[in-house]
Amino acid sequence: MFLGVDGCRQGWLCVTAYGPEQFAWQIRPALDLAELKRLGVLRLAIDIPIGLPDGAEGRICDRVARQLLPGAGSRVFPAPLRAVIERWPLSYAEANQISREQSGKGISHQTLNIAAKIAQIDQQHQALPEASDFIYEAHPEVLFALLNDGQPLPSKKTAQGQQRRLALLSSPALVSLYQEVLRLTPRQQVQRDDILDACVCTLAALTGDLVGICPSEIDSRGVPIRICAPRTWLASIRKTADENK
Repeated sequence: MFLGVDGCRQGWLCVTAYGPEQFAWQIRPALDLAELKRLGVLRLAIDIPIGLPDGAEGRICDRVARQLLPGAGSRVFPAPLRAVIERWPLSYAEANQISREQSGKGISHQTLNIAAKIAQIDQQHQALPEASDFIYEAHPEVLFALLNDGQPLPSKKTAQGQQRRLALLSSPALVSLYQEVLRLTPRQQVQRDDILDACVCTLAALTGDLVGICPSEIDSRGVPIRICAPRTWLASIRKTADENK
């Protein structure tokens, strides 16, 4: 059983793969990583920062992810400082002050909006010794670019961008699941791009052999810092790049 997860306003949109064309979905208000392990999840690819920086240098994997999205690097926003997440909940003013004091940079409202989810996963990851063996941070924009010969796609907020992403999933069953989630959930709670992002994370988890897009770091709490993708997807664009030299 393989799981792709993306945050949504109702909590977490989870798409489960039981096989190449066998998928199911559910919305969970919270994730219990230990429970998912007990249920038999072998790989979980999730769109949330795992492993947090302490200072201004940030995370190497975020910089590499931006390089993999030429012209669209702003789609990878900086992970918040560990000092912010470990003090959560905070007001924007409090989080911004801590971030500026320790890194010289403020924190975006976009990052603050998912801080509770980052804290939820971070706390459980540290408490679960085997977490790194089956939980992988993934970035949907990077995954879709890898499926698109290394080229970023039009904005996921546009109809064209959504259709291109849906086509890249190359799975009738995932397309059917996408349409079902659209039909059964309100858009103010689950956005179209939330569904697409969860689906591509599931496809990555199902494909397997997830490796970092660059060498992993370890944060101050011993949590690996890595954005992952299937090795075969990365090898494909590297081969194309070599051929074009």
